[in-house]
Amino acid sequence: QTGWKIGRYRMPVDDTFEKYIAPGECGNRCGVRWAAVTREDGAGLMVAPAGTGDTMHFSAHRFTAHDLHEAKHPHEVKRRRDITLTMD
Repeated sequence: QTGWKIGRYRMPVDDTFEKYIAPGECGNRCGVRWAAVTREDGAGLMVAPAGTGDTMHFSAHRFTAHDLHEAKHPHEVKRRRDITLTMD
């Protein structure tokens, strides 16, 4: 995994959705050492793998996997108020 520099990156959850012709899973981040989902005031949730030096896969979206499955086009994906986190 040499395609990106190690660093701290920040982006709104809504920006992780890629508008493919047919909606599918997207926005997964690999090799993550920790991730946080926060409000503008800094309150939120931080997650990290259990082992020292371990990494994880992480994604955050305003829809569920079921929402993606039900949509045929990007504009049909139901945007939810809640955020769905996926960590592996």
